[in-house]
Amino acid sequence: MVVSVFAVTASPAAAGVASGDRTADATVAPGETVTVTATAEMDANGGALTLNESFSGGVQSAEYDSTTIDGQAAGVSDFAITPQANSDGLVASFQDLSGGATVEVTYTLTAENATDAANISVAGSFTAGNDTSVDLGTTTVEVAESQDGQDGQDGQDGQDGQDGQDGQDAPEPGEPDVIAVTEYQGDFTVAFDRPVVNATTGNDVDSVDQHFIIYARQAGQGDTVRANVSASDVTSLSNGARFEIAESAHGLGDISPAGEVDIYIGNTSDAQGVSDSNSTTPGNVSADLSSEVLFETDNAHTTRGSAQRIYQGSPVSFQSGADNAAILLKNVETGEIILDGSTGVNSREIVFESDNLESGSTYRLTFNENQGETEKYFNVTSLRMSASLDEDGTLFEHNEEVELSVSGESIRGNSGVAIDIVGPTDDDDEDSSEYRLTQFNNRGEFEETYDLGLALAAGDYEVTVTDVATGVDVSAGEFTVDTFPTADSASFDRGVVEEERGDVVEIPISLSNSEEGAQATVSIGNVGDTAYVTNVTVADEDGDGEVVLEWNTYMSGTGMEDYIFTAQGEDNVTAFGGESGGFVEAVRQDLDGDGNVTDDTSLDFAGNGILDPASYDLAIVANDEDQAELLNSGNFNFSEIDADGVGAVRINQRSTESSNVWVVPSDKKDQVDFEFIDENTDNTEDAIDGNLTQSDLVASDELIVHQLSASGLEGVFKNRTNNGANATSAYLSAVDVGVFNASFSEQEPGPNAQRERFDLDTSNTVVIPDYANDTYYVAVDLAGVSDDVLEDDIQYNASFTFEGYESVGPQIGGDGEGTVSSVWTYELAEATLDTNADDEVIIRNQAGQTMRGDTNVAPGTMLGLRVNSQSDTSPFLETLNTHVTEDRTFAATGDFSERGSGINFTVTVRRGGSAISDQYSGMILAQATATVTFSDQAVPEGNQEVVVDSTTLSDGGFIAIHEGSASGDVIGTSGYLEAGQHSNVRVDLDSPINETTTLVAMPHLDDNSNNLYDFPEADAPYTANGSAVTDSASVSLSSATPTATATPTATAEPTPTATAEPTPTATAEPTPTATAEPTPTEADDGGETTPEPTTTGDGPGFGVAVSLIALLAAALLTARRRD
Repeated sequence: MVVSVFAVTASPAAAGVASGDRTADATVAPGETVTVTATAEMDANGGALTLNESFSGGVQSAEYDSTTIDGQAAGVSDFAITPQANSDGLVASFQDLSGGATVEVTYTLTAENATDAANISVAGSFTAGNDTSVDLGTTTVEVAESQDGQDGQDGQDGQDGQDGQDGQDAPEPGEPDVIAVTEYQGDFTVAFDRPVVNATTGNDVDSVDQHFIIYARQAGQGDTVRANVSASDVTSLSNGARFEIAESAHGLGDISPAGEVDIYIGNTSDAQGVSDSNSTTPGNVSADLSSEVLFETDNAHTTRGSAQRIYQGSPVSFQSGADNAAILLKNVETGEIILDGSTGVNSREIVFESDNLESGSTYRLTFNENQGETEKYFNVTSLRMSASLDEDGTLFEHNEEVELSVSGESIRGNSGVAIDIVGPTDDDDEDSSEYRLTQFNNRGEFEETYDLGLALAAGDYEVTVTDVATGVDVSAGEFTVDTFPTADSASFDRGVVEEERGDVVEIPISLSNSEEGAQATVSIGNVGDTAYVTNVTVADEDGDGEVVLEWNTYMSGTGMEDYIFTAQGEDNVTAFGGESGGFVEAVRQDLDGDGNVTDDTSLDFAGNGILDPASYDLAIVANDEDQAELLNSGNFNFSEIDADGVGAVRINQRSTESSNVWVVPSDKKDQVDFEFIDENTDNTEDAIDGNLTQSDLVASDELIVHQLSASGLEGVFKNRTNNGANATSAYLSAVDVGVFNASFSEQEPGPNAQRERFDLDTSNTVVIPDYANDTYYVAVDLAGVSDDVLEDDIQYNASFTFEGYESVGPQIGGDGEGTVSSVWTYELAEATLDTNADDEVIIRNQAGQTMRGDTNVAPGTMLGLRVNSQSDTSPFLETLNTHVTEDRTFAATGDFSERGSGINFTVTVRRGGSAISDQYSGMILAQATATVTFSDQAVPEGNQEVVVDSTTLSDGGFIAIHEGSASGDVIGTSGYLEAGQHSNVRVDLDSPINETTTLVAMPHLDDNSNNLYDFPEADAPYTANGSAVTDSASVSLSSATPTATATPTATAEPTPTATAEPTPTATAEPTPTATAEPTPTEADDGGETTPEPTTTGDGPGFGVAVSLIALLAAALLTARRRD
């Protein structure tokens, strides 16, 4: 038997070690060894632990064997003092054991090799780091000679007829064989081919503790339970050839055939004589587990009508009343013999697998056919069990979390289901399999999802679903976990990376021959140089050989991995080695009161200190699986990295630079995001362009965007945005705690007036960061600001302050703090329309009619001009849509060709459904008409002008000269021409011609009645049949000084119509051509230089005027000739 001393439990108030015990064999032969095991269980606090054992009596020597912690072999780092043993005692000391840990220390004692050797005594205790202890008491091991060669043991010398055997002779002495190991309802039977004894003591097996040790794994569980079998739990049968182990030996109850049981059998010898040649240690022998049993000796299932139900595939135990009973199994329907055998020598049972029996058939089991036979009957039924795995055939990456969805069904409900996820075993015999337990519902169905995380080792896995009660199993599917990916080497793309203090540093990494998921570990800093060091592992998830590691310098020191380090794109940060150095100690606080701040991490530490401007060392190594383990344990030495794997991060001082303001139309403010701003400020033409204008004028309901240029802010933003907040919330939160400050107040409130101001909140503010350019856009929606603080023509000062970051180095307080501001003016949105002298809007009853105006709303704003006529003959309501141009003007064009002339209307400018202008009156006039004649001519090289032969303008206007064609550039325009007919209209050329050129004369209206040519903003061309009225001429350069331009016809024809018709109508009609054309050379340029005679007809003043004009013309010609 096994001696178990005390199993003492510490006082509930104690901390450290909770309980302990010691076990050892009860006897040992002189000169032989005995194994002693001391076991301790730590309480929830864990900590240090020391084992002190002292030996006395017949101890010749002692030797330390091994230690396990929670079933895993202890490493050198687990010991404070490496275990030492001699004949006087043993000492073993451990450090930092986790709460609840189980420690098992094994050592051996060798007894003195003398017949009169004294018994061995062992005394000792476990002591925890807080001085609590567990006394293990005293264990005594008897030192006694083994009893070889005993005579007269049962089963020897050819005894006859024992226990139902038919006079079998005892086998020749030799090594025993295990015939069977079986289980039913928790009881185990171990049968040998001969009577046996314990080979070490020579005593009967049922008198020795731990000759049998049970290792059992219950269905759906991964842990294997060890049960040391005491001699009292063993019953010897069949003259010592068969042994029954009672369920009380292990306390596991009935063990399902879905589980696994091995029984360790110790050193066993043929009972006829103990010797090396007759002894063997069978070791672990797998037990045959059964779900059902048919007993020969009971009265059940003796007829076909009372047949037992057996599910196909379940193991069935056939148990007889005698050893080596004959077994005959037949199919009742077919008469086919399935088994003709026996229970085996010294065995009374056999476990039969029913996989190959036919479902729906009845079978007859006969014990001892023709020798007082007993018949039993059973029916076989299929469970019709099936199972599926949604992830069947899936390849999981090595660092991909494994989540499995398993479902199944069976004809029997309310039964337990074991799900075995069986995988590979590594070189250290570590099994990576997983086990789960669930249950069929009342309809015989189940569906489960299991999140296995990253716990599975690389290799192939099969998912098996087993009915717990019967052991019947089916495969649900298979999957694979990929091997650890690698890269040949890792390096930095740039030797030195620069960024501003408080910003996020982008560290580009290259991996050579990278597999998908290949890892590299980066070390940053140096405790000696910068009082800060950390390391982090990244994974190249897409296998492109490139990883960009992001390091948030603002968050450094907090210990918060996800906030300090991220990777761009598909790549990931997979491990974090923590932070250390004087900087970390200065930034953190002792949260748990243990006097050590390096194990305290919190977001609350953010901003307690920001890394100083300095150069921070970089080192990198590509990981293989062994290196990854070293890195995770913190034992990797980065000083061994070669030159390709080093670099530096240069952190520079931050700065606060400038503020500019932009405006966004009210109808576009919902579209404002980073892309909107980027497209409006780039150098390419996009459909969205023109909706963001740099301006310090903003109208009601618009969005004013403050462009802030300041470095070192990215880390503050990402501290919060990585936690799920958007950039706006991040900014406003930083304002709340004083990292930033934003103030909006009236610029000049006036004497004794209260200064108006407003605050930013999520209802009126959007913040858009442009980290790459150290630029931040704070967009304020004025519709979300109270009307009480916004009045027409008020000026606001938008001020933004950025505090200097604290540090722990020589630049405490830091540099780069400062305030930037912008002043802008708020106005109520308004618009005005261009009108004639009578303040009317005039259009024509034709297509292409344009109404123009000015506004103070933002460029890009959509406006609607609502034209409404209540005419009795032609009422209508029409809206002309347009957009405000960059100079805050607008023009809306419509087709009024179907409307009659003389119709009155009103027009209002609207923005988003609300009027922003007064209501204007207007009229639709008949289509304006014009004619123009333009003849070929020559012009001098200098001071060029052309003469348009004649034009008739129904509504007055201008003559524009186009070069090349009607769509060519305008190179000259006349002055304003009144309505009516004009001849010889002179037009100076603003751009001279250098060769014979086609020029086009085009009459234009004076749409806005300002007597100035404003095309294309206003003053549309006269049209006919949808096209502009034009005439073209070929204009060449004259070879000599032109004299023809004097046009003596002016004096030869001094407007004879005036003298030919000296009727009084000349004075009654102030527009007779006689008085309009007494100019030199009879030219009409529409300007103000044409003399206006004060008399008409042939009165006294007429001749004087003509003479004066002739003299002026002659002088002008003479001057031109001299030129």
